[in-house]
Amino acid sequence: MDSIAVLPASIYRTLTMLEEKLSVWDCVDTLCFLNNDRSDVYDPYFYISLDVYYDGELPPSEERLAQFDFAGAFETSPGRNKDRFLVRDIPVRLEYKCMSDIEAMLNSEPGALLRYDERISYMCYRLKNADVLYKKSNWIDGIREKLDSLPDSFWHALVDEARAKMEHYLSDLCAASELEDEYYFLISSAGFIRSACSALFAINKTFEPWGREMRKHVFRLKELPYSFRGYFDQFVRYEHDMPMAVRREIAEHLASHIVKMCMSNI
Repeated sequence: MDSIAVLPASIYRTLTMLEEKLSVWDCVDTLCFLNNDRSDVYDPYFYISLDVYYDGELPPSEERLAQFDFAGAFETSPGRNKDRFLVRDIPVRLEYKCMSDIEAMLNSEPGALLRYDERISYMCYRLKNADVLYKKSNWIDGIREKLDSLPDSFWHALVDEARAKMEHYLSDLCAASELEDEYYFLISSAGFIRSACSALFAINKTFEPWGREMRKHVFRLKELPYSFRGYFDQFVRYEHDMPMAVRREIAEHLASHIVKMCMSNI
């Protein structure tokens, strides 16, 4: 809560309004605010991100719209439990998350983990690191205790999944390089570097942050391949005159080192 208290007045006021509306819903147990170190409302990346943990039935979208009478440009994602709107030009994103689903995920066998959400590491990151704006019970405290004592099998499952994705994207990337297919090379490169980073977070038993902050956080990990930062920056730097073959070699180099780390992590 300390980090919330020092936010700019407009953001703090908006969070207070949201808490007042959401905390009276019977189904809502916990509200968490992910402070992404962006407090400038004019920053193109800025928005208020709030996780609403609930037990039971959510009010339908029409009722939610009526209750958020201060919101403009309201939109919801059918079936995905997400609302987006503006409060005095401040973008707000609410994501509704069922508590029983999270409990089932954390109590499941490692091999079944990825049935719940392919971004499970990021979901755990939010559970662990977001500021608690409101809580009706101690549910979030119990979940965080579980996250602090996950078995090695949990991390091994994440390592295996990330490694498989990385190798898949590497194969696509190499094929696109051979055929000089710039479009497919681009999207394969994005998938490759994202899954490579995912593997490194899992190897280090660290939950993944959101995509825009991935680069900053991955360099802070204790175990990284030799000269990882240099190769990473070379790979992601946009230089149209850099041949695809060169980027492919960088990707192959990174992948070989990460695979070795994955194998030694078993």
